[in-house]
Amino acid sequence: MTLPQQRLTLLVVLTGLGLLGCGKSEQHPLQTEPENPFLGAAVGTDSTFEVASRNLKHFPLEGDETVHYVVDAITAIDADVVALQEIESSFQFEAVLAGLEHWEGYRASSASFSLNLAILWDTEEVTVAPGGVYQYIPDDNRPFPRLPLVLECRYGDIPVVVINNHLKCCGDGVIDLDDPYDEEMRRRDACLELQRYVETEFDGERVIVLGDMNDQLTDAQANNVFWNFLSADDRYQFADLAIAEGPPGNWSFPSWPSHLDHILITAPLFAAFTDTAATAVTVPLDDYLSPGLYGDLVSDHLPVVVRLQL
Repeated sequence: MTLPQQRLTLLVVLTGLGLLGCGKSEQHPLQTEPENPFLGAAVGTDSTFEVASRNLKHFPLEGDETVHYVVDAITAIDADVVALQEIESSFQFEAVLAGLEHWEGYRASSASFSLNLAILWDTEEVTVAPGGVYQYIPDDNRPFPRLPLVLECRYGDIPVVVINNHLKCCGDGVIDLDDPYDEEMRRRDACLELQRYVETEFDGERVIVLGDMNDQLTDAQANNVFWNFLSADDRYQFADLAIAEGPPGNWSFPSWPSHLDHILITAPLFAAFTDTAATAVTVPLDDYLSPGLYGDLVSDHLPVVVRLQL
């Protein structure tokens, strides 16, 4: 039974027991759902295109209650596309979609331990043609514990490609070139393959590569798994680089703390990101709930959102 059903059942029982007045002067309005606690977290606007990345940590941590908070957060942030990681339950993923008006989505099912990628889009803002959501399967899947999930969509008449990722976790901070299964080596090779894929399949297009990348943008060159992108700044830009270089209070993984969730854009989107309306932010959803509640019920990661003026 969902929370709204429980509240309605309680109201009917109390009325039947005479514990709620039934005379005209005693009538009370039906109790409504509590206000969305995240309403102050809005990033989206009517004139901009927003894409969010969220790791939801073994979704759902606490069943229907987690679903309720996830729906509230997506509604409040008001992005047009939301890329998700660690979506274990297909049933509860469908419950999120059911709780959102005019949204559609797709959840992959190939990841080990069911740590699947998923993606959602607002159908009032974004159009996805049949076959426009699919997993990219490289010749060598060693770098990818979860296959990238690709969304080809249109925002109005403007085509955009979004590639959702969840790279290998952990490691010692050092790229071991002699060990192909070293965690940093796998992340480095994943970035090299993503670059090759983008430049082969989507050359000159508006592409956003994002997700839980499980590493930091600010590492020194020798051990920076993202160096192929960072060093090609005429073709690629991390929209969240200023977050990574800024204070820890704005990082996406506060329990470490570190900034692990990134949003990379290609050159055709540079102008859209330099507009005065554009921004990239970590959304502090944990500030809107009682201390510890967000981590217990929703995730250990915070969403990162890019806003573009297309």
